[in-house]
Amino acid sequence: MKLKYIIAPLLAVLTLFTACNEDQELASLDQISVSKSMVALPLTGGRDTVVIKGQYIDYTLVNSSDAIVKLGDSDYPSWLNISVEKAKDKKGQEIDDQYNMIFVADATEKVRKPAYLLLNTKKQTQRIMVLQGVQGELPLSTCAQVLAGPDGDTYKVKGTVTKITQTTYGNWYLNDGTGEVYIYGTLDKKGNTKNFASLGIEEGDEVTVQGPKTTYGSTVELIDVSVVNIKKSIVKVDSLSIDTLPKAGGEVIAYLTNKGEGVDVKIPEEAESWLSIKSINTKNGTSTVVFKANANKGGDRVAEVSFTSASGSNSSTVTKQIVQLGAIIECPISEFLASKEDATVYRLTGVITKVAKAEYGNIYIRDYTGEAYVYGIGNKGDFEKLGLKVGDIVTLTGTHSSFNGNPQVKGGKYEKHKAVTKISAADFVKLKDDKQTYYMLTGTITTAGNGNKTELKTYGNFDLVDETGAAYIYGVQTGWENTPANSRKHFSDLGKKLGDEITVIGYKTSYNNKAQMGGAFYFEPKK
Repeated sequence: MKLKYIIAPLLAVLTLFTACNEDQELASLDQISVSKSMVALPLTGGRDTVVIKGQYIDYTLVNSSDAIVKLGDSDYPSWLNISVEKAKDKKGQEIDDQYNMIFVADATEKVRKPAYLLLNTKKQTQRIMVLQGVQGELPLSTCAQVLAGPDGDTYKVKGTVTKITQTTYGNWYLNDGTGEVYIYGTLDKKGNTKNFASLGIEEGDEVTVQGPKTTYGSTVELIDVSVVNIKKSIVKVDSLSIDTLPKAGGEVIAYLTNKGEGVDVKIPEEAESWLSIKSINTKNGTSTVVFKANANKGGDRVAEVSFTSASGSNSSTVTKQIVQLGAIIECPISEFLASKEDATVYRLTGVITKVAKAEYGNIYIRDYTGEAYVYGIGNKGDFEKLGLKVGDIVTLTGTHSSFNGNPQVKGGKYEKHKAVTKISAADFVKLKDDKQTYYMLTGTITTAGNGNKTELKTYGNFDLVDETGAAYIYGVQTGWENTPANSRKHFSDLGKKLGDEITVIGYKTSYNNKAQMGGAFYFEPKK
């Protein structure tokens, strides 16, 4: 690795941004990592070191708005000197791709204005902030300020734990009323990872944390945070009497531990039409809340119910999802992609265009309206047992989720499929008529013979010719559709013409004793 740097007074600055790495103490992105996200020097002056690991680094001195500053600018931190040296092991041998950045400042009588440094690779940036006289204390920010702020800055926020998603590394959501931030990695009291359980943090607790910000896809995260303070909640949802309400409706009981003076329950406005409170009983530090749900004629639905308890000036709020099953929504893939992320279950049918990971059943499916990524079908190994392959037509159910800002089918459950067999044109025309069995043909679009009609603009009628012979294709839909209608009469949308190669899937039928492919639709595997 090559490291560019400006020696001492010419370069003065710093602060840094870190990302998560579960295998080492350094917080890291893929191409660059740093040992800490903030340098705090005392008023009496001193020095501090940041360990940098990375593929290629240069750095830029910037102000709080990330505008480049130079010697002589009003924002230039002339009070700070930086030097860089190769890191060495205990035997004095240089360590590949590892450097020590040393920050030195003289004594001062007042708190310095923060200095900033951007450490850059070809694709990623770490941001370092240097303070003097602040003693490492950051001002308290709101979640809204974190969401709007730049990646790389270090923030201190206080809010309620609304949901814990991973209990080894400590991944959870923090909400302070102005917004919600995802915490990706929580350090224990000694600064170690993989020890979240030792902190005793639970949903409903009010927690103050400090850490650097990054954005992963569309998710704003504070990563590998340090815990500043934990204020235990005085109300906790211990359990629900049933995990999921049936479509017919019914009752569900929430059992709470309550150290406050009673409990206030709030159902979100959008759920008040189907969910109501039947009773609330509090006794000896426990509460039971009985909810009643109406029958559900639509898709699955969820209510995020909040429980608040207070004791004097101390108040705590926890939330719990109440889920009710509904009818499975059968729809084209485009409607699924446009739907909301919730517990509604959708039934989708499409052609498998790619098997991304057979072990888990991660696949892509397409119909005439669009393509969706399916994040797993059943349990590990289930998909492989089904023997499904690219080109097969599969029907499955699942919910709308997303990853890195991209929609996907989550919790996929296999229902049925139509196996598709690759075949030559010569063998296809010899088959018996059978509208239940599907075949895949690949060949060149040519003018139809044998008295058949060629029509490419609207319907897509032509002879498909391969090295074995010709098969007449009677109309090509733009993609799979259960009840062909909208995908017909749009062959020109495919941009195909005479002489082009094409792959179609359909069944064997005939007209006036002449063999042809019926129910044909265009197919193209995903690269």
